[in-house]
Amino acid sequence: MCYYLYGNIDVTAYNEDFFKVCDKFNIPHNKLYDYDIELKSKIKPKGVFFRLTDNHCDCNSSIGSEKINNKELTNYLNWLTALKKYRDINYVYIFKRWSDDIIDTKITIHFDNIDNRYLADMKENTFYRIQLL
Repeated sequence: MCYYLYGNIDVTAYNEDFFKVCDKFNIPHNKLYDYDIELKSKIKPKGVFFRLTDNHCDCNSSIGSEKINNKELTNYLNWLTALKKYRDINYVYIFKRWSDDIIDTKITIHFDNIDNRYLADMKENTFYRIQLL
């Protein structure tokens, strides 16, 4: 079993602008048809799911690692900063999920309150809705 990092974005924001920003920061944006997430989640975000990495698993990810000084977290912050510049992208969900666990917690936070420490302290099996506007 492994951890996996996912993202979720509104369907209308899943467009060329979003793809360009993802490509710039080497964040995959392939639409994910993972019905397992929806079936095993008490919270149902609407939108498009995608993996945040191309890794086989994300057990070694800096998100949720409690280690704040590294390039991976800075890259995610820079990605979110770039997404914030587009008016049609209001939010993005980030979550680190253990293979088969049920997700039953959602936290909403504004982008201005996020830093490397916050990303490093993210808990698994929690939807983090990051408000960009």
